[in-house]
Amino acid sequence: MIDKSFMESIWSLEPKLLNHPDGCTQGHAEFDADRFIRLSIPLGQLLGEDGELSTSFSLDGDFGADAVFGLSQDGYYQTLIDVHGLKLGFSAPGFCAQSLCGTQLYVSRKIIEPNPRIARFVLEMAGLREWVGQSPFIECFTPKEGGGFWKRYSLSYSDEDVPEVILLDSSGIKITLEHRWTVKGGALPTARFIHSCESDYDLVLSFNSPISLDKAFFEWAMPIRSFLCFCMGMRSIVRNMHFTTSEGVTADYYVPLVDGEEPSDDELRQMPISWSNYSGKIPRMLEQWLALEDQAKEAAKRAVSLLERKNVSIDTFFLANAQAFEAITRVGVEQKELSQEEYNRRIACVEHSGLEPKIIKWIKRKMKHANSISANELAEQRIKMLGEYGKYVVPDTESYLQEHRDTRNYYTHLDANGKSHILSEGIDAIINADATYMLLYGSVCQLLGFEPDELLAAVKFSRFKWSSVDRSRKRYRLEKSES
Repeated sequence: MIDKSFMESIWSLEPKLLNHPDGCTQGHAEFDADRFIRLSIPLGQLLGEDGELSTSFSLDGDFGADAVFGLSQDGYYQTLIDVHGLKLGFSAPGFCAQSLCGTQLYVSRKIIEPNPRIARFVLEMAGLREWVGQSPFIECFTPKEGGGFWKRYSLSYSDEDVPEVILLDSSGIKITLEHRWTVKGGALPTARFIHSCESDYDLVLSFNSPISLDKAFFEWAMPIRSFLCFCMGMRSIVRNMHFTTSEGVTADYYVPLVDGEEPSDDELRQMPISWSNYSGKIPRMLEQWLALEDQAKEAAKRAVSLLERKNVSIDTFFLANAQAFEAITRVGVEQKELSQEEYNRRIACVEHSGLEPKIIKWIKRKMKHANSISANELAEQRIKMLGEYGKYVVPDTESYLQEHRDTRNYYTHLDANGKSHILSEGIDAIINADATYMLLYGSVCQLLGFEPDELLAAVKFSRFKWSSVDRSRKRYRLEKSES
C-alpha cells in the first residue's frame, strides 16, 4: 500500500466524546505501509493505566486499548484498532511525546466501531488490467498523406467492450473484477488542451449476508489476493482498500502489508496464467485454491512468497524452496513403503524372533519411523507426475536431485559429511533453487486443475521466469550425464 500521513486530529477513547473537543487529545496518525500505523500525541497523553486517559508518569511496562477514535481537521473520522504503546508519561517540554501503534485504521465520514459487519470489500491492486488483458478504449490514427503529423486522432470508449470478470459466485459471496476509468484533464482552460483516460480493474467481494471485516479481510480478501499474485506470477502491490458496512457507510482501510511492489514491464508481459487466456479455468482454480488444506495450502502460500528473492540470502531462498517442494511431494500420494498389514507382520516376526528383549525393543523403536518413502523418491515421483512440464524444467532428474538433496541437507544440518554434490552459495545454488521453484509452481498448478502439457504451453507462451528455466535446462541437460 501507499504511505500516508493524516491531518491533525482530536482523539478519544470514546467516539461520542469527539463532539466535545475539550475532553479530547490532539494527535495525528501516520501510515507506514511496510511496518506500522502510528499515532503521535505531541502534548498530553491519550492512554495511561488500563487504557484510560491519564497524566501519570511511568517508564516501565506497556498499555493498550482495543480502539481509539479520531476526528481530523478535514472532517474524517478515524478508528485505530488494537492500540498499544509504552508508559512514557505525558508530553511536555523535556519529556518524550507519547507514541502509540495500531494494527488497522478505518477512515470515513462517519464513526465506525471496531470490526464492523460489511457487505462489500474492494481491493485496488496493480496489474489487474493487464491480467484481464482487454481494454474498452479504442484509439484511431489517421496519417497525413506523404507522412508527417497525424491528420486525425480519436479516442473512444464503449461500455459494451468491458468484459464481465466473475472469479467466483457461490456460498453467499460474489467475487468480481469491476472496471473503472477516469478522465484526466485539469482546471479550465487547461482541460481544453489535455485529454487523458486511465482504465483499471478492482477486486470486489460482495457478501449476500454481511460478515465481520476481519473475516472478510483475512479469510477472503488475502487468500484471493494471493491467488491473483500466483496467477500473475508476481507479488503485486495493493494500492488501496476500502469497505462498505451493512449500514452503507464506506471507509478507507489501512493495514500494513509487508510485501508487494509496482510491477515492472517485464512482469506485466510475462504473466503465466492470465484471465484473457484461461478465463474458463479461473473460477474452478480459485475454488480449488480456497479449498487447499494442510501441506498443500502451506506450499501454495510459499509459492506466492517466493515469487521473488529480493533481499533474501541464497541459502535461505534455497531452503524455503526445498521445504515447500518437499511438502507438496507428500500431497495426494502414498507415503508408506509397506502396507499396514505387511508392517504388522514384520513387527510380529521381530517379536517372535527369539532375540533378547532389549534388542527387540530397540528394533521396534527403529522400525516405528522407518516405514516411510524417502523424500528423494517422493520428489522423483512428483516430477514424473508433472510429465512433459517436469521433463522440460529438469531434463536430467537424477542429476538435479543429487545436487538438490545434498545441498538441502547441508543447509539444513550444516554438516558436509557424506555429501558429494553440495552446491556453493553462488549461481549453481540459485539455478537449482529456481528449478525447484518452477517444479513447486507446476505442482500447485496441477493441484488447481492444469494438465502438464497445458502448463508447459502456458510457461512457454508467457516466458514466465524464462531465464530460470533456460539455466536449469542447460545445467541439467541429458547430454551432460551421458558424456
